Amino acid sequence: MRGRPRVERDPNDRVPMSIRVRGEVFNRLSATATSNNRALGNEVELLIEQGLERALATIAQSMFGDDSWTRDHRKFARVRERWNKELDELTPVPEGGPLIGMGRDAIEMLKQKRGDSPAARGMLREIASSHAALLPPEIAAEFLAAADADYSNDPSEGDRELGDQWERKIQQIKQGVVQ
Repeated sequence: MRGRPRVERDPNDRVPMSIRVRGEVFNRLSATATSNNRALGNEVELLIEQGLERALATIAQSMFGDDSWTRDHRKFARVRERWNKELDELTPVPEGGPLIGMGRDAIEMLKQKRGDSPAARGMLREIASSHAALLPPEIAAEFLAAADADYSNDPSEGDRELGDQWERKIQQIKQGVVQ
């Protein structure tokens, strides 16, 4: 992801958005907006909404062969589940993806109470502070909070080895070996 981290907005807010399109696409959008007596931004928003609705309808049609899903709660829930699965598969990996995965693994290890792992706590602090530019602020805050959370105090023998593995992984990420 380039630019600022995306922040979820109130669904009722009008949110400015900037995109680049080819001149041909701009001219077509502009002509369509003019013929429909709409502002260009309103026309683009409408076309995006219609495209999403058509995509959802296509998924539903492929599942049930008709529009019965619009009247049946269970079918609707199945369509929604499939739609969300499709979107999840299309979701791009955020910048810092490998770091986020490592941080989540460290949190999970602490939550499973395999012992208070100095390596996991150190890894969370390292990721959140030294690599903050690659992380959304809420992820960095989550990692710092988890690093300071109260977990049972039973250090494991595998801690040092785990810390070494994570350190090697961070070095690989810095060198661009791991994507």
